[in-house]
Amino acid sequence: MKKINYILLLLFFFFVGVYTGHENPEITSGVKQAYKFLFNVQKITIKTNQMAEVKSDFINANSFDLHFKKKMTVTNQSTALFVDEKNIFEAISFNGNIENNNNIKEIKKTFNFYGKKEGGIRAAFEINKKKFILQSNKNFNCYYASLVRVQDSKELIKSECIPDENKIDFSGLGGGYVNDNNFIYLAIGVPTHQSAEIDKLAQDLDSIFGKIIKINIDDLLNLKTNKLTYEIFSSGHRNPQGLAIVDKNIYNIEHGPHGGDEVNLILQNKNYGWPIYSLGVPYTRDRNLHLLLDKKFTMPLYTFLPAVAPSDLSECPKNLKEYYSDFDCLLALSLRAQSLFVILIERNEKKLISYEKIEFGERLRKFGKNKLMKLYEDNKSAFYVISDQNNIYEFKFKNFINNEKN
Repeated sequence: MKKINYILLLLFFFFVGVYTGHENPEITSGVKQAYKFLFNVQKITIKTNQMAEVKSDFINANSFDLHFKKKMTVTNQSTALFVDEKNIFEAISFNGNIENNNNIKEIKKTFNFYGKKEGGIRAAFEINKKKFILQSNKNFNCYYASLVRVQDSKELIKSECIPDENKIDFSGLGGGYVNDNNFIYLAIGVPTHQSAEIDKLAQDLDSIFGKIIKINIDDLLNLKTNKLTYEIFSSGHRNPQGLAIVDKNIYNIEHGPHGGDEVNLILQNKNYGWPIYSLGVPYTRDRNLHLLLDKKFTMPLYTFLPAVAPSDLSECPKNLKEYYSDFDCLLALSLRAQSLFVILIERNEKKLISYEKIEFGERLRKFGKNKLMKLYEDNKSAFYVISDQNNIYEFKFKNFINNEKN
C-alpha cells in the first residue's frame, strides 16, 4: 500500500510540474538556467560547415571600388565578431553562443542572465584570450545590466535596478568599446526606446547608463577583483554603438531618437546632452529637444537626419587611411541604412568634412576585431563584417583613382 501511495505521489508531482512548466515557461527556463549555472553545463554542437554559396562582387564608390565576398554564414544573430591571424572567425550571439568555423558552444551564463526585452549579450570583447560581456539581467523584479568576466562568471560591474520596467529595451545598452594605453573605454547607453524616466539616468552621475566609462585592464584580468572600480569619462549618451581611436582622438557613433544619430569627438568630463538636447525628436513627435542650446553640452561633429541606425565604428583600413592621409578617417556600419559610411574629419579643427554612404543592402552589425580590439585586416587591407542576415563578409577597397597604391 505504501509503495502504491509513493508512486501516486510521484505521478502527482510529475503532472503538476509538467502543467506548471507549460503554463509558466519562464519558471522552467529559470530552473534550467540554475542547473547549468550550478553544475557548469556547457552545450557544444558540432555543425556542418556553412561556407557554401560564396557571393563575390563589387560596388562603385566615388573614388574607389568596394569589393566584397561572402565567407561564411552563422546560425545566430551576433553581437561581436573576432578574427585571428589565420582568418578563423568566432561570432558571439546575443543569446550567448560562441560559433566558429566548426562548432557552436554555449557560454556559461550567470544565474541572472536575461534574454528578453531585446536583451542578452549586448557587447563582447577579449583581452589576453579572456572574454568579457555586457549583458542584461533579471533578479526577481529587478532588471539591471552588468559587465561579466566569462572566465569565472563574475559580475564585475552591476547597475542599479532599472525603473519604468514596462518600457525597458536592452537594445539601448549600446556597447561600443576601445582599448587604449592599458585602459578599456566602454560605452553604455540607456536601456529604453522611449522612457523619460530611464533616459534621465544619462545625466545621473551615480548611474552607469548613458556613460562612457574608463576601466583599468589589469583590474579586469585580476581574478581577485570582485567589484571593479571605474571612472566616468563622459556622460549624456543615448545608445552609443561604436568607439574608435584615430591619432589619440576618441570618436563615437550613437543612435538618436527619431533622427539625431550622432558622430562625436569624445572628451573627458564632457556632457553630450541626452536626453535634454538632441537634433532628433521624441518618437511621440510631441516636442523638439533642441529649442534652447545650453553651452554646458558638447555638440556632435555631425548629426544624421533622417536616422541611419549606426551599429559600429572603426578606424579605416590601412589603404583607405593612406588614401585620405590628410584626415582622420573613420568607417561606420549601419542597420537601417544598410550601408558603410566613410567619414573624414579635419585633423586640426576636428570638423567633419564629408561622409560617403556606400549602400550594401543588408543590415551591417559589427566589424571583425583582432586581439587588440581594433579592426582586423590582413596584409592586403581586407577586413570583415557580420550582418544581421548572419553573413560574414570580406571587404576590401580597391581601384583608387589617382593613387599608385592599389
